[in-house]
Amino acid sequence: MEFCVVARKYLGTDREIRVQAHLFKPVLDAEYRLTVGEAIGAQILNTQVSGLSRLGTGGLTQHGRTHPAFGQAAAHAIFTTPLQTGSSVVFTIDRGNPRQTGLGGGTP
Repeated sequence: MEFCVVARKYLGTDREIRVQAHLFKPVLDAEYRLTVGEAIGAQILNTQVSGLSRLGTGGLTQHGRTHPAFGQAAAHAIFTTPLQTGSSVVFTIDRGNPRQTGLGGGTP
């Protein structure tokens, strides 16, 4: 199964934005990717995989920031081992200080 999710969220002057994906059924392998548009102003993009529950040993786990393309920031998490229901991956987008970079509303 493959699916794509596109989400919009009002960010205002929030510095950190958390995007979390949960599994509602066990899977044999999984790949998560997050792409952040240039207008968001992502300075740091973190991937957290501590919420995983594996069904077996071994397998490959890769996660981290991917090379940006066309001014976008991107991150990924790839697993070649079965994962249990309830496993989660968290991406954290850090925008620095949005007021100083002109990305947030309001006055500095």
